Amino acid sequence: MKEFEDYINKRLLEIEDLDKRRKLRTVLDEKFMEICRQENHYEKSIKEKAEQNLQSKNAAVWILCGMADRNTYSYICRHMYPVFEEDLKEDIFQTEDVLENLKNHIPVRTGSFFLEADYKVVERLKNRERPFEAIIHTKNLSYHAKLKVQCDKKYSEKINHLIQIFKQNGYEWRTPCIPYFYRMFEIFLIETSLPWYEEILSLEIDFEEYAKYIKKDWIPVWNLEKVNLVTDVRPKKAGEGMVHRINPKRLKKGKQYLVADMDLPDLRCVRDEGIHIYCSEKTPRTWSGLLVHKEGQPDETYEMLWNRARDTEVFPSRTLGGIRRVFLSLNTLERFQFMDVKTENKGEKTKVVIRVKNLKKDFIQDDIRFYIQAEMQRQYPEYEINIKLY
Repeated sequence: MKEFEDYINKRLLEIEDLDKRRKLRTVLDEKFMEICRQENHYEKSIKEKAEQNLQSKNAAVWILCGMADRNTYSYICRHMYPVFEEDLKEDIFQTEDVLENLKNHIPVRTGSFFLEADYKVVERLKNRERPFEAIIHTKNLSYHAKLKVQCDKKYSEKINHLIQIFKQNGYEWRTPCIPYFYRMFEIFLIETSLPWYEEILSLEIDFEEYAKYIKKDWIPVWNLEKVNLVTDVRPKKAGEGMVHRINPKRLKKGKQYLVADMDLPDLRCVRDEGIHIYCSEKTPRTWSGLLVHKEGQPDETYEMLWNRARDTEVFPSRTLGGIRRVFLSLNTLERFQFMDVKTENKGEKTKVVIRVKNLKKDFIQDDIRFYIQAEMQRQYPEYEINIKLY
């Protein structure tokens, strides 16, 4: 701002007529320069609030994850939403389209499934190259087919997307507990003897030793609801950018909101009573958003997982007792019994070994252990955290 004022003063000195120079100075001081000062003050205020948001340790967004039966989702789940809405739809494909894609060497997606198995089985299926044998049933006959499966990466990509949204909104990111996401697989048809005139009724796949782990119609859900956020009619100018304001009356009290328009890489959000969206967008618009629910009620078949500590979360102290208290605050008492914690001086970092007794042996036990280990490592970066089961 000072450089701009110096530039104007320099140009005014070039005017030889003193009376004209005085009048122009008066106009600039009363009108133009005052507007510039207001905009500069407004921009500075926005930046200060953004920094306060980023530094706030009480602004963590808690993510709840679970699984829901696609067939019963609509009347069982409360405050839990599909990670992808298209997961609720059944796959429909026509013979003509299937054969056309295969002719062009394009695998045809025929569905997905959840693999209820431990880490070793999941990795073995991920790395499998040999196709599975299948039979396509039609009205008249049955035909041979071959299929391949692959891990559905869209869920992990969604988490990476969510991390960026957190950063833009100034919320603290916490390690998510999402072992279900990594067990979703897609099925692709790669070869068949099906003729063009037959209508596909069903598909029977021989999943061999994996058959006992496969669960169809189960989809990942979380506590993030898609919403539209409407800003005021006229955005305000702030420096080179604009500020769009969401009136607090449009937001539910006590709820957290995330602005999720990822098409604007320079977007930053500042929270006062409402939400101020700082970006380069000049015209008013409706913004994509996420409403965070702190509660959830999915189908009870699968355990609901979260990354939040108990309400009495402690601030980590740099002692072994502090490490123990943080471990116990992470809602692990039903799954792990704390035994002891020891230190080993190896390498540059002190190695902290936490011994726990496994109380609930199931297919996600190692995932939960690694999640707790990652979350504690985040809180204690100066240590090398290692949790061992006994």
